[in-house]
Amino acid sequence: AMTDAVGGGSAIRHWVSWLLLLGVALGLRVWGLGDDPNGFWTDEAANGYFSYCLLETGRGPSGEFLPLFSQSLGDTNESLYRFLTVPSLLLFGVTAFAVRLPAALVGTLTVWSLQRVVGVWFGRVAGWSAAWLLALSPWHLQFSRAGFRTILLPLLVCLGLQAFQKGIGDRPRRLLLSGLLFGLGLYSYSAGRVFVPILVGSLCLMFWRELWERRRYAIGFGVIFGAILIVLLPFWVSSSGLARAESVRVESLGQGVLNYLSYVDPAFLFFEGDDILRHSLRGFGQLHRLEILTLLLGLTAMATERWRPHWILLVWLLAYPLAAAVAVEPHHALRALIGAPIFAIISGVGVGALYQQIGKPRVRTLLLSVFSVALFLSASLWLTAYFGSYRIYGAPAWKYGFEEALEIAGETSARCTVMSHELMAPHLFYLFYRQVDPEVYRASPRNEAPDIEIDTYDVGDLHVGPIEEALTTHPTCAFITAPGERPAETDGHTVNYPDGTFALEVFERQSP
Repeated sequence: AMTDAVGGGSAIRHWVSWLLLLGVALGLRVWGLGDDPNGFWTDEAANGYFSYCLLETGRGPSGEFLPLFSQSLGDTNESLYRFLTVPSLLLFGVTAFAVRLPAALVGTLTVWSLQRVVGVWFGRVAGWSAAWLLALSPWHLQFSRAGFRTILLPLLVCLGLQAFQKGIGDRPRRLLLSGLLFGLGLYSYSAGRVFVPILVGSLCLMFWRELWERRRYAIGFGVIFGAILIVLLPFWVSSSGLARAESVRVESLGQGVLNYLSYVDPAFLFFEGDDILRHSLRGFGQLHRLEILTLLLGLTAMATERWRPHWILLVWLLAYPLAAAVAVEPHHALRALIGAPIFAIISGVGVGALYQQIGKPRVRTLLLSVFSVALFLSASLWLTAYFGSYRIYGAPAWKYGFEEALEIAGETSARCTVMSHELMAPHLFYLFYRQVDPEVYRASPRNEAPDIEIDTYDVGDLHVGPIEEALTTHPTCAFITAPGERPAETDGHTVNYPDGTFALEVFERQSP
């Protein structure tokens, strides 16, 4: 299909190629989405409950009407992903699948937009190659299947670029749309605060002549983007807006430089990936290893031609790690997800450049066939691991077991639930899976003090605290604890991870 699409062909082959690309991209992002990743991470539960509150009341968990920003695990961040999750909850219920579905759809739409952007600047071969690389990217697939807001930034950047290309071409009004989309990029994820202004500034410098010729719409572009920036800026510099950055920032310039370099480390990109199992699979890099060759081809083409769009690619490549590098952890794939599209683009440019240098049609066809087979074989290895061994060893990293534990606790005769304070923010799973009335949460002291470090608190019929103390103060409740916290004199259920080790324990207190 890739060969058909780039070889001219008929309109039917063109549409079949699109259907195949988007069908594969979507299928790989929604297949088994409720069960893979195997678990449900705390941030996903927080996002899901926030969206549930919006669905039920039009207000966030704390009661604000359609809040632009919301608290989550001691951090205050953008609500855009949570707004997008509301229709999904309405259609599919309060489930892990519904929370993750917007990410899958956003990831698929990013593949489409990337093809359009790359095709306009670098030709059809480059465009289709880049799109397939992103559709099958380990980095992009990983975060297209989790309910994290980071997936929004690559989409809004690609859509903003797509509209910008049209705007400096034959549809100048698209500059207004571009300004809006880049502005939403600022609002999508924290890294956008750094990356988007750098990219937009570079576009304005590189294409100032085209913008001057269309200055009426270029001014509108600047006004729309600037207005969104001005609205967001007070929050960014506030104590709430800086709270997360302050808690994770590097302590020295030298550490920041080392962190930056970690994002171009071949071990991170091609062989080992991120150490955090929510972000990467064991034994796999963020990119396919065949991209070592295609990236070298692409970088060579960029160095030899020095065309303005190549300079934009260089800016993107150099800027993508900046926001992530100032955080204490190196090679953090989630914070640096905006890098996934640029590597796909540069590889696509490399394949396209090599294709153009080959004169014989048969050799061109052979090139694309070899590239396609190698990419699909590499993707098959990753997918086999993702839907196979990763389900087992990755489950603890995804907080596996809370849905089952709450189900078991709900089947007891107890009218209240105790969850151990050793479990990070366990109330979020209770709120989500029990679909707790937002008014109940708003009346809770936890609403007034959402910091994850608080040990003891109540939310409706839930008590979170030390188990030894709760056995005396809440003896009639059902208990959900970490392994080893259940008293010897009690009987209960053990929720095991897929590998057979203890995940959670559920019990009721019984007299010795």
